[in-house]
Amino acid sequence: MNIQKLIANIPANNQKIIEVFQKLESGKLNKSPDYQRKKVWRRQHKFEFIDTILKNFPFPEVYIAPEKVDTKRLELLEQIVDGQQRLTAIQDYINGTDVFSQNGSVPLFKDLSTAEKEDFLNYEVSVRYLKNATPDQIKEIFQRINRTDYALNKMERCHAIWGQSELVCLAKQ
Repeated sequence: MNIQKLIANIPANNQKIIEVFQKLESGKLNKSPDYQRKKVWRRQHKFEFIDTILKNFPFPEVYIAPEKVDTKRLELLEQIVDGQQRLTAIQDYINGTDVFSQNGSVPLFKDLSTAEKEDFLNYEVSVRYLKNATPDQIKEIFQRINRTDYALNKMERCHAIWGQSELVCLAKQ
């Protein structure tokens, strides 16, 4: 299949978690287009991801594309191209569902202070919106984003943690 080049570059924009959450809750953002893979994150992945947001650390961008226009409700329906696990974890955390229905390694959303809830909901997610991509291009982009098998091995993780520590510098000398 010959997939055509995209019409233009896709710049990253930011959307607040509250905006993405409202789209998910209303059904305006489809979490499971037919090309999506099943959810694979384990309990610990979800807790670590939410902890990333609570610490205001960045996480990888999310890709969203238009899906169709609902002419009866006069709404644009969108789909998650990449970021399904992350956005589902956010929705579950706020709703207190799935692994977030009981205490874990992060505080429950309902137990956060008002200021902490506001910080969480105002956290900005980097989103690339594939507005001019065809369905074939969207599937190809999804496949290319998810094609890699480049998880860090144990040695690479150790180097990332200890690479420039005093102990490693001493050992190198």
